[in-house]
Amino acid sequence: MPKFTVENGKSYEAKIKLVGFEVMASNDQVVDKLRELGFSNLEVTGEGDIRDASGTWTGQTATVDLPEQIAKIDEVVIAYTDDGKKLA
Repeated sequence: MPKFTVENGKSYEAKIKLVGFEVMASNDQVVDKLRELGFSNLEVTGEGDIRDASGTWTGQTATVDLPEQIAKIDEVVIAYTDDGKKLA
């Protein structure tokens, strides 16, 4: 299983490939799962088995095993307004 380091306060974009019954999950359910893992400022788009997600890691910096559903992940620079809205 590949490993990836997430750093506190940094933002990431991921391509998520859902399998089996997971494909029936709403984007809100995917957001909830990512929030449970430690992400904030989340946005998930797409439908069916392929979703695009972006968010900020709020947990401690850690190197983790990537779940099989994460097809691709990259660190990105995302700017937010004072009230937490993402700037385009």
